[in-house]
Amino acid sequence: MQFTRAAEERRCSDAYGRRARGTALADAPDAMSRPIVRQFMSPSPVIIDGGLTLSDAATRMFQIHARHLPVYTSGHLIGILSDRDIAQMAGWRGIDPDKCTAEQACSPNPYVCDPEAPLEEVVQTMVDHKYGAALVMRDGALLGILTVVDVLQALVGLLRRDETQRSDPQHEWTVIAVGRSSAIVVGERGAADSAEDARPSAAGT
Repeated sequence: MQFTRAAEERRCSDAYGRRARGTALADAPDAMSRPIVRQFMSPSPVIIDGGLTLSDAATRMFQIHARHLPVYTSGHLIGILSDRDIAQMAGWRGIDPDKCTAEQACSPNPYVCDPEAPLEEVVQTMVDHKYGAALVMRDGALLGILTVVDVLQALVGLLRRDETQRSDPQHEWTVIAVGRSSAIVVGERGAADSAEDARPSAAGT
């Protein structure tokens, strides 16, 4: 699949819109006792073409508030570009960010995991190798990205869950994850449903 600049712009715009809307997850305690990547990843991440210049890639990161962008060439994943990669390349003498491309600057062989992989195992791998992000893929399709920010948000949700259980163990509880925010809903299952219906729209986030 060839990427033209116009097609890449449309894909970025559509993907960012889906990401901004986020997803709502209501999980029972048994499921949350061993969370999986799919529950906390950012779905449909923005991708960039390998021929994009570093200047344009930096602009794209600023526009969508991202620090990691998967890099594709001719429809194939070739690496992941981080804001750190751009900063390092820009600091090298003789490197022109208006001429150097994402393909030249990206980190090849990015860490890839399955959406159903246990979050604990994926995070441990990220810690061991100091990865800033994991690309979530299945059957060659990019489904999402799990970043350090996503992991911290997962930690916040789990800590709040434990606090809620300690304060009132007789109530049902549900963790609602909406994009990069989470909230604890304490009460009957109907309360969780109403909270999900009341989550902010893309225009309000």
